[in-house]
Amino acid sequence: LTLYLWMAYSGDRKTRLAIEESNRLLEETSAIAHIGGWTLDPVTYEGTWTAEVARIHELSPSIKPDMKMGLTFYINESRRIIEHAVDDLLKYNKPYDHVLEFRTAKGNHRWVRTTAMPEFRNGRVVRLNGIMQDVTAEQLAELEVNRLTADLEKRVEERTEQLNKSIRELEAFTYTVSHDLRSPLGAMIGYSQLYREQYNDYSEKERIQFVSAIENAARGSLSL
Repeated sequence: LTLYLWMAYSGDRKTRLAIEESNRLLEETSAIAHIGGWTLDPVTYEGTWTAEVARIHELSPSIKPDMKMGLTFYINESRRIIEHAVDDLLKYNKPYDHVLEFRTAKGNHRWVRTTAMPEFRNGRVVRLNGIMQDVTAEQLAELEVNRLTADLEKRVEERTEQLNKSIRELEAFTYTVSHDLRSPLGAMIGYSQLYREQYNDYSEKERIQFVSAIENAARGSLSL
């Protein structure tokens, strides 16, 4: 009998140690991932939470949470979102999964991912189960990426507008130069044709005048 009791005690001790080790590992993993679980009674609105969820709120794990208290930590538009999600969960058993703004008991600003779903027993909701994860670092990184992307897009738009302005100015300049060149170039072409076609009909003095007119037209085009 004594041996039997010792073996039973030894087995219970090993089981207890295994459970303790499993719980310790679970708590460490939860702390590293900044994620924990919570429950809520759909009748009394009283709940429970793991140590990590309490830490996310910056409250003692010994504090017993309830629905009213839990909702007060959400801020800005996130407060309306979570209240609506909880209402749908209680009325229509609709699960939710949101990333929301959050202010801890010590006033620190955070972002949390919070999810919840109903637990049924014999067709009736007996408990609401959820998880909460601190995703502040990820959210701030995403916001910074969005800010940098928006800044880059703005700079690209500004550079594109500058380029389009330069193109418009170049087109206007090209049009002006082309228009101003028509008169002297036309004169050069006209005098050249006359000089070539009627060369023998003109005296030496008239030929010199034609050449001078062509030179003057050329100088006029160069001065534009």
